[in-house]
Amino acid sequence: MLLMLLFTGLLDPLTSKLSNTVFLTGSFTQTETWALTRETETTRGSLDLAHPNLFRLEYSDPRGRVTGCDGVRVYTIEPLSNEIVVYGESGPEGFLHLLNRADDDGMLIEGTSAAGLVTVSVTGDLGGGVIGMEVCFAMADSLPVRFATTDVNGNETAWELSGLEAHDSLPVGCFVMEVPDGYTVVSGED
Repeated sequence: MLLMLLFTGLLDPLTSKLSNTVFLTGSFTQTETWALTRETETTRGSLDLAHPNLFRLEYSDPRGRVTGCDGVRVYTIEPLSNEIVVYGESGPEGFLHLLNRADDDGMLIEGTSAAGLVTVSVTGDLGGGVIGMEVCFAMADSLPVRFATTDVNGNETAWELSGLEAHDSLPVGCFVMEVPDGYTVVSGED
């Protein structure tokens, strides 16, 4: 069934759930597909998410790789190079900012529902080089099960989410960027 509703009619259950959830944990499988070569890479790990822009993805391979936003900056800890790449310190934005930008003028928004899931596709300039997004969430609890982006070069990244649990409190220090001994902090803006 094709849903041709306004943005709020399509994504409101999901954005409301995420805005009203203090802390969310679960697992993810991330698949990256490069447009030029059509090569793919799949990684797995655990995730922590908190409104409005805090997130932490801890990868199982290589152990120690983390991508996150601590509320001040977006960063990636790279254990293979002993570096922490920091992507700017002004206006950090996490996963939720893309959902909020879907409401901007000029976005093409389409949705479908089937088998208890709502899938919403958004096309337009979502910022940061992202021009497309697909979000899938369960009707029963409004929790996301899939999130995917496409950048201006046609590269795609998709996160399949599982075992999501909502919590009433945020663990102290969960999103703090910690610099392990022997690591160098470098700018990802160069």
